Amino acid sequence: MKVLHLKKTSYCIVMFFILWQGFSQSVNRLEKANSLYIKAKFEQAIKIYENILKTSPNKESVSIYYNLGNAYYKQDNIAKSIYYYEKALQIDPSDEDCLYNLKLANKKKIDVISEIPKNFWYNIKDKVFGNKTQDQWAWNSVIYMLLFCVAFLSYFFIKNSKIKRYSLSIAILFILLCVNSIVFGYISNQQSKHQYAIIKKAAVEITAEPNAQGNVLFELHEGTKIEILERINNWQRIKISDGKVGWISSENTMTL
Repeated sequence: MKVLHLKKTSYCIVMFFILWQGFSQSVNRLEKANSLYIKAKFEQAIKIYENILKTSPNKESVSIYYNLGNAYYKQDNIAKSIYYYEKALQIDPSDEDCLYNLKLANKKKIDVISEIPKNFWYNIKDKVFGNKTQDQWAWNSVIYMLLFCVAFLSYFFIKNSKIKRYSLSIAILFILLCVNSIVFGYISNQQSKHQYAIIKKAAVEITAEPNAQGNVLFELHEGTKIEILERINNWQRIKISDGKVGWISSENTMTL
């Protein structure tokens, strides 16, 4: 039994050092990429950043995607700059730097597509409460529920009538905020189920059927964001922000 214990201990030690070495190498690569980025050696920085994402998917972060977006923007690769800004915003939808730079990149697109007006609740969520992830809304609802419980218990146990009225008003406010967070969390959950992509080809024809011989409906250009509705083989049925629908080869898109 002692020998077995030693073997297990040795195995754990070896695995620890292997994992630690892998972690150290990843950190060193990230520091090197950041250094190259600061020195405006964008092409070299891009290679290292993308290699980190390829070999260590758990290293995904807003900063890596943001730097990649900036590096590609500096190289006038609008499609990939938009792609990486969008990837960063999937992690943190409220990142102001990413939102600002994404607007700048979108201004360089050829396609200017009007959007179908959003419904009332979607507008309230985005304009009044800002962009939050589903998890953030969930935490908000938990916090508001706890605050509601505190205020409601205060209403029952405090004898001062003036404080009781305040406690009841505050309790009602917190329960409304809790319900609001649950509703917006549900909306965010529904939005997260939608799958999007970015056009990477300079110009691509959108067809009425999932094949190259289908009638051409319209043309899109690099950097345009599309919603993927369904897939058939290597074709994607897509929708753009004005509601138009068609088919595109997946070779021409980068899925977010």
